Amino acid sequence: MDANKLIETYVRLRDKKREVQDRHKAELEPFDEGLMKIEAKLLDVMTDSGVEKLGGAAGTAFTKVNTSVTVADWEQVVDYVRKNEAYDLLEKRVAKSAALERGDVPGLAVNQVKVVQVRRK
Repeated sequence: MDANKLIETYVRLRDKKREVQDRHKAELEPFDEGLMKIEAKLLDVMTDSGVEKLGGAAGTAFTKVNTSVTVADWEQVVDYVRKNEAYDLLEKRVAKSAALERGDVPGLAVNQVKVVQVRRK
């Protein structure tokens, strides 16, 4: 098989994959909406009843708190970390683009893997 045929086949398969993904997303949308509405109603029932768990013949509904932490003011965070030596607040990673731009940061391992990508004309 020549390169042109391989690229043509790749683009066609990728397009088909995207069609299936879009179709599945559209097919799942009413189910996701229905689930969200029921979850909201269950939360109302539990809140009104003052309970965190409801059991039924088909299963159990319960509440859970999902927590996310984001930085609202980076300078305040950095100042706090320095003053309190609170380095446990930081994750052990660096900004890839900044590290590659500097190129001279000791202690970093750069791993590069050559991959093939295909762009349509």
